[in-house]
Amino acid sequence: MLCASLNVPLTGCSDDMLPDVTSPSLTSVAGSHSGTTATITGSTSEASTVYCLVNTSGATVSPSMVKSSGESTAVGTSGSFTVTVGSVDGKLAYCVGEDGVGNLGSTTSGSFDNVPT
Repeated sequence: MLCASLNVPLTGCSDDMLPDVTSPSLTSVAGSHSGTTATITGSTSEASTVYCLVNTSGATVSPSMVKSSGESTAVGTSGSFTVTVGSVDGKLAYCVGEDGVGNLGSTTSGSFDNVPT
């Protein structure tokens, strides 16, 4: 028999044990350039893998694109993160977080405080 709303066996259902369906949210994303390397910082709402990239086209960047093309760092708890991206020349950093059960968040962007050198 299945717990209808969760589609899991009844032995796995309880009022106080619901599956994690909340993706990490990122805030305060910003970057700085040093030569052709970008350091991107920000905060995450939960433990996650944070993926970041720099896009020079100005086009919208989907969460799956950031995940597949970006550099990543594991963040063990909610709080700050730092990701280093090499060989960049862009004005906006795009980041997304994914928690341990695969909830991929929305793309969050942030600007750079300096131009590439």
